Amino acid sequence: MKTDLNANAAFEFSEHLSTMVLAHMNTTPKSFDDNGDSFADDPKTTQYNVMNRWKYHSDIGYEAEFGFQLMSEKRNGGQMAPLASGRKYSLDINSDHLDLFLKNGFVFNAEPYTSLGLILNGHRHTQNSQIGLSKYDARQTSFFGKLILETGTVDEIHKITTGISFAFDEYKEELNNLALLRNESVPGVFMEYNFSPSNLISIVPGVRVDFHNLYGTFVTPRIHFKFMADENTTLRASAGKGYRSVNLFSDNLNYFASSRSFEVIDQPKFEEAWNYGLNLTRYFMIDGRELSVTADYYRTDFIKQTVVDIDSDPRKVKFYDLNGTSYSNSYQIEAAYELLSDFNVTLAYRYTDVKSTYDGVLSTAPLQSRYKILSTVAWLIKDAGLTVDASFLINGPGRIPSTAANPIQYQRSESFDPYLNINAQISKNFGSFDFYVGVENLTGFMQENPIIAADDPFGTYFDASQIWGPVSGRKFYAGIRLSVL
Repeated sequence: MKTDLNANAAFEFSEHLSTMVLAHMNTTPKSFDDNGDSFADDPKTTQYNVMNRWKYHSDIGYEAEFGFQLMSEKRNGGQMAPLASGRKYSLDINSDHLDLFLKNGFVFNAEPYTSLGLILNGHRHTQNSQIGLSKYDARQTSFFGKLILETGTVDEIHKITTGISFAFDEYKEELNNLALLRNESVPGVFMEYNFSPSNLISIVPGVRVDFHNLYGTFVTPRIHFKFMADENTTLRASAGKGYRSVNLFSDNLNYFASSRSFEVIDQPKFEEAWNYGLNLTRYFMIDGRELSVTADYYRTDFIKQTVVDIDSDPRKVKFYDLNGTSYSNSYQIEAAYELLSDFNVTLAYRYTDVKSTYDGVLSTAPLQSRYKILSTVAWLIKDAGLTVDASFLINGPGRIPSTAANPIQYQRSESFDPYLNINAQISKNFGSFDFYVGVENLTGFMQENPIIAADDPFGTYFDASQIWGPVSGRKFYAGIRLSVL
């Protein structure tokens, strides 16, 4: 059973100043074990989330948006009851999250357009975790600031955006008796040029240079291209480079729920990759209604990567530098059409090809569906005040890391089959409030035996990290949305 409460309120104090408050609370006070493996299918959860956003705009071109978001969450899972020995495998994760944000902008003149903006963000995240025998505590303190100057010509053919930025991150992590501390400070400069000789074409090259205190200078070029062949056909393309720091423990927290040991062969630093994208959007008129068809292709080629290897040894998670090829290809086509009046249908197909070199062998990334087929239906029955929404998702097959080295009772198949997931909801409007009922995972499909060695959670072969599908059955829910003017 899960309870969700949401409350949103907006206040306008004057024509210049307004605010909005959004609050959310959810709790799952009881756990269930539908598959009978002695572990809770879903953890007991309590979460509180509140956000307050203010907006101010003046008559002289100045605008500001500022506020905060605060989130606190507790998760408790693991075994439903102690073992015969009296020991109990537990999972306890407590997280607190605070965000502060401020956006300022001043428009000097409208023609030619010139503006100056300042963006500031502060972030604090703390987490205290006990997962089986592993105790993991972490704290991240971050700050990001960016000063942006934008100007353009009167004819809007040329526009330049430039500025400076500064990012700071402090990471403090403790895993059992191991303590890690890392401070990153990254000042940078950036520039982007937008060339739009007509409404049919635009070319946007850009570059930023960052000066990392630990890893040196990063040069990040990027280019965007847009071309409208006609009013119903748009082609977009992009290419660029990207970098990210590696957080060894927080990026791989799921492997703590196993008896695997962490073996760091190469000390992680940063990852570097080129990425490319193509998008084609086409609109057709059929029986007076618009059919939109979108095709996407995105590719990422890694130059540097920290490989997370759970294949070469079922008892370990190995971390080492990429020595070979690693890439990701994503293909998607989507069609949306109003089949009947107020009856909208969307159909999408996505194929994902993700491969990396594990222990010298180029292999498909584990625990990921190779394709997904999604269909959504939205039906508005105005006379009855009803709204019907449903989604049908086919998750394709994928690869499971080998467990052949385990005892036979703790071995699993090296692949999983496609499965169907259906969600549906019906809402009824009663004027000042809506009543809704719905179901998640209507088919009740669950991954069979998701936890390896669930009968011996403190033993050599325990592994609860190889999850590729739902671990809990169908869920029914009901609720009320109340509007107060």
